[in-house]
Amino acid sequence: MLERSFMQVRLIGEKREQQLWASGISAWKDLLPNIDRVDMPARVIEQLKRGIAESAERLDAKDYLYFANRLRHKHLYRVYPYLADRTLYIDIETTGGRGGAPATITLIGCFDGTTARVFIAGRDLYEFRRYIEAYDLVVTFNGTSFDIPSIEKALRFTVRQPHIDLRVELTALGITDGLKKLEKVIGIERPSGIDELNGFSAVLLWERYKRKKDQAALDTLIHYNLTDAVSLEALMRYTYNKRMERYGFNEYCIPEKPVPGIDHPYSPAVVEQVLVVTRRVTGKKTKKPPDPGASEEKAN
Repeated sequence: MLERSFMQVRLIGEKREQQLWASGISAWKDLLPNIDRVDMPARVIEQLKRGIAESAERLDAKDYLYFANRLRHKHLYRVYPYLADRTLYIDIETTGGRGGAPATITLIGCFDGTTARVFIAGRDLYEFRRYIEAYDLVVTFNGTSFDIPSIEKALRFTVRQPHIDLRVELTALGITDGLKKLEKVIGIERPSGIDELNGFSAVLLWERYKRKKDQAALDTLIHYNLTDAVSLEALMRYTYNKRMERYGFNEYCIPEKPVPGIDHPYSPAVVEQVLVVTRRVTGKKTKKPPDPGASEEKAN
């Protein structure tokens, strides 16, 4: 896709890129042979020629961050296939600000396409600062207004990696469903019971863990959180492919890959008990969870 992208060049925005494509200049290689078709001011044409020459050099050098830093935020998805193996998918949980207290981070769940990892408040949360340095691109769902600002405030550092917020991307495509509904659309299945948990349930799980020293509650929260983090890779691929289809560039679509399961244990008994409170407080109707007696795990 980058060979068709012109918006990394100064003075070229969406309208001018569309103008170039419409004139038959659909890729960098088409520019010089068809420069007479470019109906733009002379200074823009000169900038375009210099910018595309530099883009070709940067791409040959695999300097993908050059494009990530120059593309407008809402077109950052174009560099994703080149940085997919250096992308970190992030999802956080918080205390929810219950009782008027400020919300604080309880977990940061991460997935890099191969390995899932969680950072826990009171244990190793601050190690996340060093961990994220190994990655060049960050992907979240609603991270612009929630995950990233919360992380920066809690850990007192700035996330400098280019960031793709899938909620923003999908809204631009006219898709406004929540994460759980989108997972079902693209075929991601969560374990029965876990799929009924929500953000309020996550708050209850953390409170139960802290109040009772309930390891089963913490394990369940970790499982729930990592399920969110892992699903972001499939959702990123879905979003990118939708963009390519919108452009008519279907040849650039990324093949699907299986969504890995979460090995971390969870307690169906704890899930059921937390869902009872979640329904009562939020009024949300959910399907009946599985019989906790079917599991050997018991709640404390």
